[in-house]
Amino acid sequence: MDPATAWLAEFYRDVDADGGPDALAHRIDAGIITDFPEFGADESLRRDLHACTRGHWRDFLVHLGRESFEPGVPVEALDLMRTVIRRGHDVGFLLAAYRTGQRCVWDYFTALLDERIPAADLRAAVLIQFWERASQWLDHTVAHVIDTFDAERVAIDLATAQRRMRTVRALLDGDALDADAAAHDLGYRLRGTHTAYVVSIADGAGDDDAGTILTRAGAAVADATRADGRLAVRAGTRALWLWIATGAPLAPADVPPGVRVAAGRPGVGPEGFVRSHREAVAAQSLDAHAARPAGAGTSPLETPRAMRSYADVEIACIATGLIGRSAVPGLVRRELGMLAADDESSLRIRETVLCYLAHGASARDTAEAMTVHPNTVRYRLRQAEEVLGHPIASRRIYTELALRVLDAFGTVAAIPVG
Repeated sequence: MDPATAWLAEFYRDVDADGGPDALAHRIDAGIITDFPEFGADESLRRDLHACTRGHWRDFLVHLGRESFEPGVPVEALDLMRTVIRRGHDVGFLLAAYRTGQRCVWDYFTALLDERIPAADLRAAVLIQFWERASQWLDHTVAHVIDTFDAERVAIDLATAQRRMRTVRALLDGDALDADAAAHDLGYRLRGTHTAYVVSIADGAGDDDAGTILTRAGAAVADATRADGRLAVRAGTRALWLWIATGAPLAPADVPPGVRVAAGRPGVGPEGFVRSHREAVAAQSLDAHAARPAGAGTSPLETPRAMRSYADVEIACIATGLIGRSAVPGLVRRELGMLAADDESSLRIRETVLCYLAHGASARDTAEAMTVHPNTVRYRLRQAEEVLGHPIASRRIYTELALRVLDAFGTVAAIPVG
């Protein structure tokens, strides 16, 4: 055995007799925590760091004084890697911590050699051999950690995506879920106001893979709406379901190139989460149903748009069944508000407004049809507008649709939804 290897073997025996690698690990831990306080602030992370450092020292020292150096990766290193992933850090964070650890080891060892080996030739030989083996150990460890990190990250991301999709599906299917527990699974608040979007890849979207396009598009929509929170789940290879918490409305000019976006109306709480999504899906499906052969014309409904808002096509979606009957009671409640109440006064006002709209918005013709004075009609119209919060003419189509539905079924509760 050459003198440098013999000295390193003796060094290992001294360390082992002096309490093993645990004391050395604490020195390295201190240096890493100085550069990365996250390790010291999280007790679980700190414990895993120490176990990892100690495991590396143990395996490294065992092989350090042997003729043949065969570095390995201790199981504790993989445990630390999994903890780092669960804390939301990327592989760069872990590798930077390894580099700090390597520097601390080097500083410790060079100071030790200056103290213990007075002969310059032996000190240089030991230092060179230690450096070569430490570099070999680090290269092997980094390569193994990167490969394993990527595999673990993919597995964890897949499991997270599957868990989120299960929770989303349960919400959309109307299963009885605890809102706070569901929010925890989703990493997204359910009790606030949401707007749902369906982001899909346009034909000829470019050379990037679908996942990259959708990920970038989801982030761009969130940024454009100044989202206070977002939830994105892949709905297929070319579509993304997206929910934005609060935020501003998305403008067509904000839609990223290469995608189409369908937007629901804002909704509150878990019910609004579901309703807004159904609206976005209905708005998206309108493009497919509205497609026309080439040369059929230039109507805005004949070619897919970069953005389609359900608020702009609600009546078309309801009339054609794209949204389903469950949307009708919501439209009636939203458009009529307290005017949909089941009392005699509200009924009289609704009848007057409906007759007024049926007679060309003429108070005189309405009065004749109802055999009342025109001033009575005008008074009831003012009452209606106070309840509605806007002039009847400003949302005439929606108001009349809601009135006719309610006139046909009598009460909102009687409107079929199945």
